[in-house]
Amino acid sequence: MKQSSGFGDLDWVTRNKVLRRLSVMTSTQTNPNYSVSHLISIKLRVLIEYIVRTIYSFKFNRNALRPIKKLEGSRSEVKAIILANGPSVSRLLSGTNKPDLKNFDLFVVNFFPLSDLGSTLLPKAIVLSDPLTHPLSNTEKNRKLWKWIHCHENLEIFVPTSWFNYMKQSEFASRCIYFDDRTLVGWTKNISPIKARGYGSLTSYKALAIAYFLGYQRIGILGFDNTMFRAVHTNPQNRVFQGSHYFYDEKVDLDVTDSLNIGISDYFYDTANSFAYLRFFKKSNIYNLDNQSLVDTITKIQDLRDF
Repeated sequence: MKQSSGFGDLDWVTRNKVLRRLSVMTSTQTNPNYSVSHLISIKLRVLIEYIVRTIYSFKFNRNALRPIKKLEGSRSEVKAIILANGPSVSRLLSGTNKPDLKNFDLFVVNFFPLSDLGSTLLPKAIVLSDPLTHPLSNTEKNRKLWKWIHCHENLEIFVPTSWFNYMKQSEFASRCIYFDDRTLVGWTKNISPIKARGYGSLTSYKALAIAYFLGYQRIGILGFDNTMFRAVHTNPQNRVFQGSHYFYDEKVDLDVTDSLNIGISDYFYDTANSFAYLRFFKKSNIYNLDNQSLVDTITKIQDLRDF
């Protein structure tokens, strides 16, 4: 399941058993099951969290967003491709007949660069928002990611404004471009990266929102499969496990039971929402490069040459 954005940003909630349970019950990933009172509690939680984050970021948010505001609409002569982590990436970009991507600005997300395929590509930008990719996340995988970023000096680094106070003191300060990662899911359909978003916390969607804001002539998406449900399973104790279903195989089963209020029902409710959020991105210059994709709200093309 998706995690909140930022690093250490309201994470004290998860350390308190009662607050953690309340957080799960009022998450936008939770199925309200036709209960009006439950739906109201979810929407109120979104609004309260937005207010808290707004107060927290008041002193630095405006300064943090200046770089991205200057870039609005600046890339109208260029085409971009957003590479997420779905299995379609491997199907379309691997092998002897893989397309030539050198004429496009490539956006990648999270740990994409550490994959075998990612190591062969030279992206224009990387978009990060998962707490596990914050520089303070002390895992071997994350250390490798930031070592890779360090070695690619021309790479643009898009990160949430909640990372501003840390990143401005880091070696990456001059390369960081910040976006607003507050959320108002259920209150707005906004996709602009300089305002609170109206869609769920998927880093690939944030990358798409950023590319659209930058004004690319055409934007192709690949790996936006939303097919993690094909690797979900339960054990005899009815614990819910998420298996890996990326274009690379991590061979890890993650126990997501505690992030679900009513089990598998919440899981598929959240999955349905992931497809629904893409309706906010139904724009004339956005194309799905995977013509077998389950995503049915974005125009598909048969061949990259048509893009």
